[in-house]
Amino acid sequence: MRDLFFHLIILICCGLPLFSGNAFAEQADPAGHQHEQAPATVWTCSMHPQIQLPEPGQCPICFMDLIEVEKQNNEERLSLRQISLDSQARKLAEIEVQPVIRGNKETDASIQIFGRIDYDETRVSTITSWVDGRIDRLLVDYTGATVQRGQAVAQVYSPELFTAQAELIQALQEVKRVGKSENSLVKKMAGRTLAAAREKLRLLGIGKKQLQAMEGLEQPAQHVTLTAPQAGVVIEKHVNEGVYVKTGNPVYTLADLSQVWVILEVYESDLQAVSMGQKVGFTVEAYPGTEFQGKVVYIDPLVDEKTGPSGCVSMLITAKEN
Repeated sequence: MRDLFFHLIILICCGLPLFSGNAFAEQADPAGHQHEQAPATVWTCSMHPQIQLPEPGQCPICFMDLIEVEKQNNEERLSLRQISLDSQARKLAEIEVQPVIRGNKETDASIQIFGRIDYDETRVSTITSWVDGRIDRLLVDYTGATVQRGQAVAQVYSPELFTAQAELIQALQEVKRVGKSENSLVKKMAGRTLAAAREKLRLLGIGKKQLQAMEGLEQPAQHVTLTAPQAGVVIEKHVNEGVYVKTGNPVYTLADLSQVWVILEVYESDLQAVSMGQKVGFTVEAYPGTEFQGKVVYIDPLVDEKTGPSGCVSMLITAKEN
């Protein structure tokens, strides 16, 4: 009786796996095929996409309401970093896709940098007084006025210039007086005196046109007119009417704005996209929608560490008026 019970237990234990395996196989797929399960719906956070829950609720990190997304089949994903957005999500994210284009080495580089516009130092000049005198009249009396080259800007009374004009007039009269003389030595001395008087006035800042006008006068002029050496805009007025100036004192500072400098601060990491002579387009707030063109003429060899963690390099651009 014991032997019979023992064999019965062995048969049951040995037959159970075979019986169970067949039973589970038939229940899972009677036809012998596997069916794909439909993708489940999950709820995730728009700010923390790693949160995926089977039911709606709030994000455990930022407590925002979860949004419903359709869980994609893993076989469709090519990378763990791949994401999928529907048409509405693409519009909200403003995502644009462009095909890769093979080009040459001269492909334009686009980097966003900021800077300021300044005067071209090579086009800035100062009108100074060549003699001691008094500013009796300012013909350009405000900052920002536009002047042309050779335009009269101020009238100065100077005793030194008055004396020099008198010497010129006397020298001219002497040349006329000895013109009919037969003595060559006297003529030569009168000519030298006239040349010296002209040279003295030239050294005092009198131009050719002003000198010719002085030679046509019978009496010395009380005032001498200062003229602009170049066209431009008055960026600084140093004196007022009635002020007594010394030789070399500035009266006006002019700047030619037909060409200006654009000084940009470029991060060190962006220097690979900048080179000497490169054409640069930039915009200013005063003219929105208008792009100006310039050329890189200087790149500072030193990095300014105060401008940021990686430092900035100053870049100089010359921009001409269109």
